[in-house]
Amino acid sequence: MARGVVASAAAANGSWCYDSAVPASAWRPSRPTTVVLGALTVWPIVYFCVFIGFMALMFTSMSAPAGTQRGFPEAFKYVFILHLFTMLLMFVLMTTYVVHAFKTDLIPNDRRVLWVVVLLFGGFIACPIYWYLFLWRPGNQDA
Repeated sequence: MARGVVASAAAANGSWCYDSAVPASAWRPSRPTTVVLGALTVWPIVYFCVFIGFMALMFTSMSAPAGTQRGFPEAFKYVFILHLFTMLLMFVLMTTYVVHAFKTDLIPNDRRVLWVVVLLFGGFIACPIYWYLFLWRPGNQDA
């Protein structure tokens, strides 16, 4: 009973309402923000391909003579830093998309949790799909 009163008071102030799945104000990022999010969303897929190529190159160079493979272990420390950056970026993007899923009015209430589960389990494959469906496309319709 008290929870409903607190939720109603919070809704009156414009903050998150516990009684509904949609907050009072929906989050619709600007077009430049959407473009930046799209570029950052594509980066993990590009990095995955580059990383697999780099690892294949490292693997094939193991059979090379001892003097020719000197540059690869040195390059690996840069790949490791890039790998950490990409993992941090994926965590930030996942958090951004989950928050967007709950704050947007473009997703029907009965599908919000489904999209959050798809984002969490789909990872870097689901994020570009979500970005296209709920961030990029709505901007084109308004313009």
